[in-house]
Amino acid sequence: MYNPMGDCIGYLNEQTSGKPCEVWLVQDNAFKVAAQFARNQGDSLLLSAPALWRRMVERGLVIQTEPDAKTNKPRTTVQQRVAGVKMRVMVLSSELFEAD
Repeated sequence: MYNPMGDCIGYLNEQTSGKPCEVWLVQDNAFKVAAQFARNQGDSLLLSAPALWRRMVERGLVIQTEPDAKTNKPRTTVQQRVAGVKMRVMVLSSELFEAD
């Protein structure tokens, strides 16, 4: 059981079909928390949020995208249902966050 300890930056989607778990990242919240963490360390993020998300897609860290309706370029988020509410999230493999 997980207990909230700060701002919600995403959700763990535990798969039931034998697939690995996914982390559904809420981009705005995650970037805000990362920027605050950097400030607390006496540093700053040198990328804008869109540049960071784009680089994550380019490096294959985002495991699910969908084409933008206007440009047909991959969107960094997909629509998922969380607690009955539709929201756009970035889908990452939970293996990125697990320790060996």
